[in-house]
Amino acid sequence: ATLDEGLWRPCAINPFDEAGGACIPHHAAFLNFLPVGRIEEKVSGEPMLDFLGVHQHRGLYEDVRDIGYHLFPPTRVAAWKDFADGTVAETPLPFVDEEYFQHVDVLASALDTWQTGATSFTVAELGASKLGLWAARAVAAWRKLRPDGHCLAAFAEILPKQAEELRRSVTQLGLGDCNSQVWTVDVQKVGLPELLGSLGSPVDYLDMDIEGAELPAIMQARSFLKDRVRRIHIGTHSRHIHHSLEQALRQDGWHIVWSFPNHAYVQTPYGR
Repeated sequence: ATLDEGLWRPCAINPFDEAGGACIPHHAAFLNFLPVGRIEEKVSGEPMLDFLGVHQHRGLYEDVRDIGYHLFPPTRVAAWKDFADGTVAETPLPFVDEEYFQHVDVLASALDTWQTGATSFTVAELGASKLGLWAARAVAAWRKLRPDGHCLAAFAEILPKQAEELRRSVTQLGLGDCNSQVWTVDVQKVGLPELLGSLGSPVDYLDMDIEGAELPAIMQARSFLKDRVRRIHIGTHSRHIHHSLEQALRQDGWHIVWSFPNHAYVQTPYGR
């Protein structure tokens, strides 16, 4: 069900803007997904849930602790602080940070597929690490809309140890009743047509974060992507890669919803 406008729509919090501004409502996609509510989980217990109810891998917090909180989005840092303190987590909607728009893409992909009347949902996350969170979040959103629907979730990770840990985490991520598979593979060498074509169905949501290999991988698969993929979220790793991919995708007829070049401020409806 879709909530009526204004019934539940808290302010989107942008930690990069000065405090005291007007309340800017969250993106409309969030209206369909009420947060799961309060949960209490201590450091010694299971990992906390996000607002969709997906168990977040312990590594999500350990990376913040080990690498440094200044390198991570505020939503992830806030979750780490709750985890480290052993405090109650409110599982709120995300802050307006670099992952906010990735959340919107995840929710929109589930909504778009649901609105077509489809009963199955296919997602792929390339460069999934040991976390696999974005495909898991997409499936969780799909489950809220189509509880009895089918799902196919595929993950690719080049590092064998991380891929194996991800395989062990599939059930915890809420994918136990999905047709799930984890590939230990170099996406650029195998190629997107061969990798994603093996799924046997169009991909409703493709999430890519493959550390600079996104440019050759996509440029070699432009026709395939146009025919077989409905929505893509790409992490780009240089301005050259970003602008080259954006130009190519526009030429192929893709509608670019968000565009955030590396190391740049971009004005959005929610601030910079």
